[in-house]
Amino acid sequence: MKNIVKNTFAQIKQEGSFTRNFAVSFTGTTLVTAIGLLTTPIISRLYSPVEYGQLSIFNSVINNIVAISMLAYTNAIPLPKYKGVALLLAKMCFILALCTFLSATGVLVLFIDPIAAWLNVENNKNWLYIIPVSVFIYSINMIFNSWLTRYKKFEKKTVLSISTSIISRGFTISYGFFIAGQLVGLLLGDFINKISELFGYLLSRESKLLSARNALRNLSVKNLWRVAKWYREFPLYMMTGGYISMLSYQFPIFILNRGFGSAVVGFYSFSISLLELPINLIGSAIAPVFYQKASETQNNNPERLSEITLSLYYKMLYLGLFPFGVITIFGDLLFGYVFGKQWITAGLFTGYLGYYYVFKLTSQSTSYIYTILKRQRYQLIGNIILMAARAVGLAIGIMRGDVNEAMLLFGLSSLVCTFMIDMHILHLLKLPVLRIAARSIFLLSAVLLLLKLLRLGLENYVF
Repeated sequence: MKNIVKNTFAQIKQEGSFTRNFAVSFTGTTLVTAIGLLTTPIISRLYSPVEYGQLSIFNSVINNIVAISMLAYTNAIPLPKYKGVALLLAKMCFILALCTFLSATGVLVLFIDPIAAWLNVENNKNWLYIIPVSVFIYSINMIFNSWLTRYKKFEKKTVLSISTSIISRGFTISYGFFIAGQLVGLLLGDFINKISELFGYLLSRESKLLSARNALRNLSVKNLWRVAKWYREFPLYMMTGGYISMLSYQFPIFILNRGFGSAVVGFYSFSISLLELPINLIGSAIAPVFYQKASETQNNNPERLSEITLSLYYKMLYLGLFPFGVITIFGDLLFGYVFGKQWITAGLFTGYLGYYYVFKLTSQSTSYIYTILKRQRYQLIGNIILMAARAVGLAIGIMRGDVNEAMLLFGLSSLVCTFMIDMHILHLLKLPVLRIAARSIFLLSAVLLLLKLLRLGLENYVF
């Protein structure tokens, strides 16, 4: 045991090691998550479900545009062995982001009234102009983020995440407390998060490589076409698959908005935002580190790729079982007590989705195996199946006029499909999938049963 601890600390001190990179990323996301957990009960009492619902509509449009703006080429930046190729990818992404900004702005100028009517935000239609600006800034941040991941600059990414979270959350609370709990406070808080992150990237040493001076070096249509063609699987499979996956999360926002109003959208969005906090704490800290490590392993020692992937899968499974189990069983009680009675419905939605997030946690990191093995088409197929299953579940509930049934079926379909995607990733690595699946299902069922019995006991003998 002593040697294990000693070796772990030695690896943490080693510059560029997987353990050090993970420790830095995990520490940063822990602090960001803590900031979110501490400030959310305050924000939930300053802003109503209606404001949260309208914010989610704006963010859904932004995320939909960003998902296709750079054709997923930002994900390829960490992969090339040669810096020149990575620079070409970054330049191409910037050009695509600029074209998207100009196109989105033009569409808004011409069609702002029908767009506002379709989104049901007529009272705030002038704020739609923040969308193309946010899209552009978000896209540039993604380029810088991938560039820092390539060179293992996780410390800088961590500092930026913490500082921008404090700034944006502080603004949102101040606006709601001193002015009013209106949509504007949430929108500007989110925008300030993006713009402060961009300033942080621009002040970093690494930004010099992406500066205007280097922008025109080796920049030609021929070179851009060559690198675009070499990494064509990213727009063909990763972008398409990622967009379908994101759309399957977000189409409930648009459907619920048209069918049940902004308040129900607010419940759903608030639920998702809380479920994403532990995902960001654990999964987002590990995902870029694992991507870099797995890419390096595939290039230098490919026989170890299955070993490190299975190890990560089990670690994520063990980490997620209890917290997401508690959310699943006690969600309505926790939300009503912590965030106020107006958010009890959001707690119910969280319970419907809770255990699906266990496997979202595992797949968020391991899904990079599709990219590393150049099997992105399987990721696309999986995302199509996931979206179709969710659409069917949601449609059944909507047709029956029962939003709770819709969210329950949405959660169950997400759980089953994401679990199957996890198993397919492990199958590609030639691991014993049936044994791993049986063990996972047993652990999931056991924890769920124990927590359910605990709730029944508390309800019968305590409350």
